[in-house]
Amino acid sequence: MSEDERPDAVQKLVAWRQRNGLSQRAAVEFMRAHNLPVTLTALEKWEMGHRRLRGLAAHALLRFLEEHPTASEE
Repeated sequence: MSEDERPDAVQKLVAWRQRNGLSQRAAVEFMRAHNLPVTLTALEKWEMGHRRLRGLAAHALLRFLEEHPTASEE
């Protein structure tokens, strides 16, 4: 799936990971440490386009990314 075809939430997730220099695993660990219950498998599937991120999950992720623009311990 090309970047242009990714849903907005996934594009923002990928950009957030890149900006913070996080692997998928590190991103999941950070999210889980901040009460966003994401699995590595789900994140991988979202980014590869094998699973769609929508509804409440997309909303929760977008809110998380807004609240945590940097992956640092606040």
